[in-house]
Amino acid sequence: MANGTLRTLPLIGVFVVGLAAGWLIQRLLPPAEAKTHDLIIKVHPDGSLSVPTANIARGNTLAWISDEGLSLEIPFPVSGFPQGVTVPPFKGMTKRGSEYIVRCGGGLCFSGDVNDGLPTGRKLPYKYDQTIGGKRVDGMIIINP
Repeated sequence: MANGTLRTLPLIGVFVVGLAAGWLIQRLLPPAEAKTHDLIIKVHPDGSLSVPTANIARGNTLAWISDEGLSLEIPFPVSGFPQGVTVPPFKGMTKRGSEYIVRCGGGLCFSGDVNDGLPTGRKLPYKYDQTIGGKRVDGMIIINP
């Protein structure tokens, strides 16, 4: 019996040391970057959004969907572009007067890819509007560096 205990004690010691080392490493390492992903934003009939401020990375896309099938449009007024930026946030947007419009069809709008011509190294907040059922309400996206 004593012989079996003597073999088990080193194994328990290794296990305890491993747990302590894992805990210590986890505490000393910086937190992992938050993973970003493509987003689907529901637009409610009153113009409110399921995601009021959408944070995206340059490799992500956005989709806006009317949760009641109402007609939807997503215009980005040039006046809401980040300071010093004249480039629209997404490729393939249509220019209409002093706004850029995201591609839409019925109650669904899709951003497409983030514009390659955007400056890098800083967050780019863009103000936009969602027009649903004739109501126009503010929204915001932030493109992260």
